[in-house]
Amino acid sequence: MFTLGAFTTMSVSQAGALRTFPDLEKNSYYESAVQSMAGAGFVTGYADGTFKPNDPVTRGQVAVMMNRMWTELVRQGVVDGTGESTSSRTSRSANSSSSSTSSSSSSSSSSSSSSLATTGNYFRFSVDKLSPLESTPKVSISVSRIGGTSGDVNVGYETIAGTAVASEDFSSTTGTLEFKNGETSKTITITLKEDTKDEQNETFTLKLKSPSSGMCIGAPAEAVITILDNDEGGGNDDNSTAGEQGKIGFSALGYAVSENAGSVTIRAVRTSGTKGQVTVEYLAKPDTATKDDFTETSGTLTFAEGEAEKSFTVNITNNTNTNGYKIVKLYLKNPAGGVVLGTKEVNLTILDDEITTPSNGKIGFDDNEVEVDEDEGVFYATVKRISGATGTVSVSYATKDGSALTGNDYTHVTGTITFLEGESLKVIPITLVSDNVYESSEEFSLHLTNPTGGATLLDPYDQYITIE
Repeated sequence: MFTLGAFTTMSVSQAGALRTFPDLEKNSYYESAVQSMAGAGFVTGYADGTFKPNDPVTRGQVAVMMNRMWTELVRQGVVDGTGESTSSRTSRSANSSSSSTSSSSSSSSSSSSSSLATTGNYFRFSVDKLSPLESTPKVSISVSRIGGTSGDVNVGYETIAGTAVASEDFSSTTGTLEFKNGETSKTITITLKEDTKDEQNETFTLKLKSPSSGMCIGAPAEAVITILDNDEGGGNDDNSTAGEQGKIGFSALGYAVSENAGSVTIRAVRTSGTKGQVTVEYLAKPDTATKDDFTETSGTLTFAEGEAEKSFTVNITNNTNTNGYKIVKLYLKNPAGGVVLGTKEVNLTILDDEITTPSNGKIGFDDNEVEVDEDEGVFYATVKRISGATGTVSVSYATKDGSALTGNDYTHVTGTITFLEGESLKVIPITLVSDNVYESSEEFSLHLTNPTGGATLLDPYDQYITIE
């Protein structure tokens, strides 16, 4: 039986940094090989953090791991697309004419000194590209130390503006990462800046430079960050591209009001551009609610140039029936003036005051565990406010690494989400990193803390996200 431990031992010559798994037998014939291959990104462990070296390896797994090594060797220039060693090709070219031997040798030497390191001790980014949403406060990317881990070393880094402009779209960043003895990974965090301009996706570059003595720069030495222009999340956009006039959607993905409140204010927001006067129609109509629970309403919202928010009111009827929650459907439709629609259909929940005492609400998730596909690009974590929607409240949030790592598998987010009066459903966008290689499921978590404005936390307030 061909095991994972045996396969990695055969392949270790292409590996670099060490990574430890708790179930590797100390001083076994495969221990250092597995550690090195995992550190180089050619093999991964299971979701629980183990490697299970005695598990049988399939033909498919062998193909995936060999492809990872092949791709890395081609990218770093060790071999060309045909599989021939680049050094062998250079040597053959040099020998083809004795009159050009010294010239070819000189050229080869020059090329070697200027190319990225493929062996020895060097630094490299964990990924060569990230695509965070514009609304993401910060983006993080990991830098790995490949090869030996003895001694203290360092490497510099800097951001380079592209179509994204420093100080307008992101904070220009430069600095030095200090790796202490035994350390193999560090993280660079860059602040992004959200605006309401009409713009396409924009990019800038993060670059490694100036490694300390005895260290080199490996590939990828640069990471391209593409800032995705944000819009109204919620899954019911009309998929039109917002122009200078922008995009209009509801301010939340859901609203709630106690039946004894008399009325509730519903806000529509205009993002990604506020040029010119535009209009959009609104409508509140029955779902499970009836004419005995609220007053149907419709009309037109007019946004003047530069205006980013408008609102309308839905009147609520109080009664003495104990008949539970009722749903009103809210719609935005028929945009005019060049504006397009964002979130255009949401629910308004009328809370029965015979069974629920009006309050500032409880904030939490629907589910403790969710699964997402890494190819989705962005995962929208849904945060709900129940048992009341009185007043303005907020809650802090932050992601935390598990077997899925910031920069490698997803983009770390942290911040505060605010619910205005009547708002009951919001989303937190988290960018996923797709590496186009097969690997076992990986997990990270999202945590809610520090509710304000009289709100409390609702269990579950921790969500564990498994990337498939």
